[in-house]
Amino acid sequence: LIEEKALIESLQNYITSLSDEVEDAKDALFSEIDYESFPMECEMIVKMQTQIEIGKRKCKQINKRIENCKMQQSIMRKQLNEMNLRIEENNKYKIDLLQRKEKADRIASYWRNRIVQQESNNNNNASSQLNVVINPIDVIL
Repeated sequence: LIEEKALIESLQNYITSLSDEVEDAKDALFSEIDYESFPMECEMIVKMQTQIEIGKRKCKQINKRIENCKMQQSIMRKQLNEMNLRIEENNKYKIDLLQRKEKADRIASYWRNRIVQQESNNNNNASSQLNVVINPIDVIL
């Protein structure tokens, strides 16, 4: 965009200088009528006017390109904002899922420990019951 603006400014300056030259040529044409150079001056004026028109068309084309770039930039900025919002939402969801996983892991660990304790208690109870059963036999013998 900066290059295009510089180009537009350059073309506008060139157009202005050509317009000045046309005006100077017209002034010279009407102030000092030299009938021998008149056809050449007219031809120069026509050429300059043609160059001015070409310059104006180029400026319009560049302005249209700049406007198109601005529209595309605006559209892309909106898309980027939408994508950033989605990323932010996904990150929040990810954090929530990680917290849920940690909680589920803690609960699973708690229940595993409880099961291990129960099995340990059951084994202790079974061995104490065996001792009770074995002890009376020992007493009998």
